[in-house]
Amino acid sequence: MTHAPAEALHDLAHRLLSPEDAARWIALLRPGLRLAHAGDGAAVGRLGGLPDLPLDMPWPHWEGHGPLSHLMSLDCAALTAAGDSGLTLPASGTLLFFLFDGRLDDDDCMVYPSDPETRPGSRVLH
Repeated sequence: MTHAPAEALHDLAHRLLSPEDAARWIALLRPGLRLAHAGDGAAVGRLGGLPDLPLDMPWPHWEGHGPLSHLMSLDCAALTAAGDSGLTLPASGTLLFFLFDGRLDDDDCMVYPSDPETRPGSRVLH
């Protein structure tokens, strides 16, 4: 993981924009992760499949709609070892991402970030 693209955008903004506009534009940049196929390297996560839920943890579901689908798992220790992402992440454990995908109710209900009532249809567990 590297900050080179963000640093390049930061430098470009200061070169082409007024100081006020550059500061406002840079404030819109957010840290993030770009995941790529591990090949023979160390994997930090995986897409889909069965998550490693603790035995005493029930499968997440959206009340009145059904179970959530497992999207991906990220190994926090492996992410930390891979380098500074700029994100505030736990140093250990696994992040499990779930989403209600609408398959069980013929797409009758979907999760929309702009609709607070649909937020229970998504979950991140640590």
